[in-house]
Amino acid sequence: MKTDGELISGFLSGSVQDFEELVRRYEREVYYTALHVVGSREEARDITQEAFFRVLKGLKELNDRERFRSWLLSITVNLARDTLRRESLRGRGDCLGHEVLGGCSDEAFQKLSCLQEREELLKLLALLPSRQRLAVVLRVYNELPFKEVARVMGCEVATARSLFWAGIKEMRKRMGKKDGV
Repeated sequence: MKTDGELISGFLSGSVQDFEELVRRYEREVYYTALHVVGSREEARDITQEAFFRVLKGLKELNDRERFRSWLLSITVNLARDTLRRESLRGRGDCLGHEVLGGCSDEAFQKLSCLQEREELLKLLALLPSRQRLAVVLRVYNELPFKEVARVMGCEVATARSLFWAGIKEMRKRMGKKDGV
């Protein structure tokens, strides 16, 4: 399997298939990142398309090709933030359908407990302030190390770590309130 850098070099040398492979490799991750930030499937699809369009336009200027993933996620996050600012999508709850549960296998969809737990976590995630939500999404769903989370968010590593743990603490607190009711 080719590395991101090899695919980028291939594309810049004229191989459209190499760019298509980059899209296939990251399309789902970009979509779910956008979906977790904006909470709208339609907006997430638009953001995904726009992110890859911007990648296509800016790929020649990417200096460190092995950091393609974090660069792509930065583009995605910035587009999602712009969408939230422009259209005030905070708090929309239509992201809680089966589509957002990309981590569950088909068998898991049949298990009500898996679905309920994930839906509950997504509801809790949607209640977090946007920067905490973003830190949790990047760390948990995208499995980025804190250094990459900080790079994507445009902040210090300590800030990314603090936002993540504050978000986790808030989600745990809300889960405890739910259980105690």
